[in-house]
Amino acid sequence: MNSISTLMPTKPKLFLLDAMIVCELHVMGLWRNLTTKTEIFVPRIVAEKECQYWKKEDETSGPIDVLADAQEGLVEVRAASASDFEETRQIFDPSLRDGIHDGEMEALCLLRFWEDEPPEFCTADELAVIGLCLLGKSSLAVSLERILQRVGLGRTVHPKLSQERLGIYIEKGENRFVTGEGLV
Repeated sequence: MNSISTLMPTKPKLFLLDAMIVCELHVMGLWRNLTTKTEIFVPRIVAEKECQYWKKEDETSGPIDVLADAQEGLVEVRAASASDFEETRQIFDPSLRDGIHDGEMEALCLLRFWEDEPPEFCTADELAVIGLCLLGKSSLAVSLERILQRVGLGRTVHPKLSQERLGIYIEKGENRFVTGEGLV
């Protein structure tokens, strides 16, 4: 695993974020605040390819530069090796594998091979949560709603970012973990 960051002081919570969450935090104006309160990890694919700008419903938008944030020590960008990435992809059957975006797949790969205490994974993508469950790591799933509550930034979030929706995805994923549906 490779990472880009200056030395980050120890912060109380560890979170690995997917692209949709990084973008939503920018839209909500909470990105900088959250990065100062928690230790944030972002997959390299998300940082380099999937998170370039945010856009609100009223069409206002702005740039996102996660790599610059990493250089400032606000976040840590982690990359999976190509072989670990492909090995993780091949665990899943084609219907699941093809539905999980590359940044989310890299996050799953990072969690699969994490060497010390792994961070919680925040995504609003159903298939990524199912993949996490199929790796036997459902306890690492966390919603944006729950993260914001834990760090004192509680806000009303879109239903797709709620703990209730995440619970539905986890239930589906845990059921598939029992049956093996979605694995090769």
